[in-house]
Amino acid sequence: MFPLGSVLFPGGLLPLRVFEPRYRVLVERCLESDSVFGVALIERGFEVGGGDERSMVGTLAQILECVEVDEGQYALVAQGGQRVKIARWRDDDPHPWAEVEPWPDEGLEGIEHGAGALDESLTRVAEMLSRCFDSAAVRLQRPDLVGGPELPDDPLEASWLASDAAPLSAHDRQRLLATPGVHRRLDLLAQVLSEHLETAELLGELDS
Repeated sequence: MFPLGSVLFPGGLLPLRVFEPRYRVLVERCLESDSVFGVALIERGFEVGGGDERSMVGTLAQILECVEVDEGQYALVAQGGQRVKIARWRDDDPHPWAEVEPWPDEGLEGIEHGAGALDESLTRVAEMLSRCFDSAAVRLQRPDLVGGPELPDDPLEASWLASDAAPLSAHDRQRLLATPGVHRRLDLLAQVLSEHLETAELLGELDS
């Protein structure tokens, strides 16, 4: 396991610079066995040194690229895979370990209007996310940000991509990761994006 101060979503990319000896061991083991590692948010404490409090929901990560730099340090890019529940954290020997269980996304059961309600939620999220990117494009003078990312047709994949792209705190990102199903995730994302846009308007960063 690799506890971090950030949240990795399924499908998301995670660039890392690995310098602590315990995590160099983790990377080397993953490379030798072509295996995955888990990422979990540090809810309290710091990435370096241990003694932190860690989330009980995380994401598996597969190393896509890795190069050794600066006397044994590693620069790597990993991609988020399956979401997992952490049943128990074990002793850090030599690096963090945990017992995890796969946590697949809930289906559409129980959604009052089925796919139609899901489409409405996804449309609402896409519109608000586009407004966030348009605001950032003006503020940062980055015309390439206008419109934001194009979301895929698959609602589950879109919910993860939109969550990853949204300008949110680690706390809100963790709430989204820990939301059981796609419909509730999109509703929560719409709520936090609405709050973000209201704050931007108050600060004069967004046209009314």
